[in-house]
Amino acid sequence: MQLYSFACILSLLGQFVLADPGSRPDDAAARLEKRQQNFIVTTGAKGDLVFPRLEIRQMQSQEPEMFALTVLALKKWQEMDQGDPKSYYQTAGIHGVPRQNYNGVGPCDGCQERNGYCLHSSLGFTRYHRISTAHFEQIFIEKIYEVLHSWPEEGRQAYEMAAFRTRWAFWDWAGHPPDNGPAIPKVLSDPRITVKTPTGDVTIDNPFHRHVFQSSNDLVFYPYTSWQFTMRCPSSSDPTADSQDPKCGDDFANVRASLQDQLYQMFSTCQDFQSMGSPQKSSSSPSCANSLENIHNTVHMTLGGPRDSGHTPGHMGLLAVSAFDAIFWLHHSNTDRLMALWQSQWPDSWGGSQPAPQDTWTVKAGEMLDDHYPLKPFYKDDQGNFWTGADIRDWSKTFKYTYPEFANSDGSKEAIAKYINDHYGPGASGTAASYKTKRSFLGVDVDTGRFNTDSFNITGAVNSWIETSSSLVASNGSLFQYVANMQLPRFGLDGPYNIYLFNGEPVSPSPVDWCTDANFIGVVSNLALPGSHQEILTTASIPLTRALQKIVGEGMLGSLMEDITVPWLAKNLEWKIVAYNGSIIDPSGLEGFKVSVYSTTSSQPESLEELPQWSDFVPLPEITKAKPGGADEEMYSKLWGRVE
Repeated sequence: MQLYSFACILSLLGQFVLADPGSRPDDAAARLEKRQQNFIVTTGAKGDLVFPRLEIRQMQSQEPEMFALTVLALKKWQEMDQGDPKSYYQTAGIHGVPRQNYNGVGPCDGCQERNGYCLHSSLGFTRYHRISTAHFEQIFIEKIYEVLHSWPEEGRQAYEMAAFRTRWAFWDWAGHPPDNGPAIPKVLSDPRITVKTPTGDVTIDNPFHRHVFQSSNDLVFYPYTSWQFTMRCPSSSDPTADSQDPKCGDDFANVRASLQDQLYQMFSTCQDFQSMGSPQKSSSSPSCANSLENIHNTVHMTLGGPRDSGHTPGHMGLLAVSAFDAIFWLHHSNTDRLMALWQSQWPDSWGGSQPAPQDTWTVKAGEMLDDHYPLKPFYKDDQGNFWTGADIRDWSKTFKYTYPEFANSDGSKEAIAKYINDHYGPGASGTAASYKTKRSFLGVDVDTGRFNTDSFNITGAVNSWIETSSSLVASNGSLFQYVANMQLPRFGLDGPYNIYLFNGEPVSPSPVDWCTDANFIGVVSNLALPGSHQEILTTASIPLTRALQKIVGEGMLGSLMEDITVPWLAKNLEWKIVAYNGSIIDPSGLEGFKVSVYSTTSSQPESLEELPQWSDFVPLPEITKAKPGGADEEMYSKLWGRVE
């Protein structure tokens, strides 16, 4: 990442930000785009300088001018005519419905005009969503400048400097909320929002809370065609339904810690791109059964909301309509950030090939998705060439954005491991948005002109990660770990479904209440599109250690040693499957579904600049073999695409 002196940056700000927008560094790219009448070239943020995407709460509290521009630009964009190729509606529609061409890129022969261009359930997921978020960011920044130049010049200098540095934000949904705030930040859930502009405070309907459609008739799926705005945890399936934000917030607060644990295991055990990037069984192993895509799926469906006979999930709960909710783009910016953090730990691994598991608008099921497969409809140049996975490995050089962890450190494996440990490890002391990036970018502090090397506010020693005791720690000092892995038929229920894990039977009989149930451990979401009938097996995982440590702390379990813990789990571990229509599914009737449990230990590294080392994952069939959908001894050897 290129660094610039303080004086140099101020000079560039004066040259590009305070001048007429025609002299900004994106001038050449703008002329290029004007020449091509038929399609938009995806450049990402334009110019030569790299700036960080900020966590949305950090942007709100530390960068008020940037935040105001972001809110007002998003609102302006959402209000564009839906027929405009650069409208929010059409940009979001690339991902799924309304099933139409974008950028002049039509469906492939035999693709059956499936929902959108997006790639899921394969190695294509991470690469596709990196380029799609960069495309989104590119048009968003154009709206930033439209807002900026709608204000009188007098008094807007601070906003001009902010506009120059603005990138799309992210929401760190797995990190501890700052100041013990809500798991879903108020900036994303409040119906109204106030921002400070050069002409005074402005209060508007919050574009992060909901997107209002000019027409929802083309969204294909009911009841989404009857809802005039995006929903989260809808009150009903009726056209008069509304979002239940408190319900969504409570559910997500109970799911967040499990997401944190899943990410931490992924960072330290998924050692190659294929295992991190694809949920397919062929990429999985007992130690890495959870891909980034599957973790991301649970965020989608928790925000969509629970389902029963009277409740259809909100937009985030159905892939085809999810991108219309602005939280989708914050979520995917964060998912890209998590991939970047993973890349820092395993820098030599990228790419691979895998057959597409289902049709999209331009991909036929069975086509080989490799590093050079065209990521349609995103053009790389005006010659008609598309971006590929090989092109986008380096996010900062390619698209001119980075993340605070890299902007405020040397970006080394050790520096990023320090952050991962402090924010996602056991007993993590860091919080989401707790980056020292106040008025800083590219590692240069605007107030002091100095490179900021004090990257992270880390408190406590490594051995304070958890309350160590003989009941939780093996004789060699490693932490006892238990994990429930799952094999899932991706399209086995013709749509999305959830798998809930409990310590005993859930108290409530209704799935609507299960995320906040007293016995809830975690949930895995299988975010499948309806109408796809390919036989694809994927895997997912829920760490059990946090729940077991709590049970030990309550005095109900004497230790996490195997001879004590295995009988407990054999008696108490329960799982429930809930289909998209809210029906509870018998696990033994879902062909291909299996739950397996493993024990392992993770070493406590001597330094926070190292991730833990994990011992062999030991199968524990005695926990699962007598339960519906549980794996027996023979099945344990058949569950994994990779042998460890």
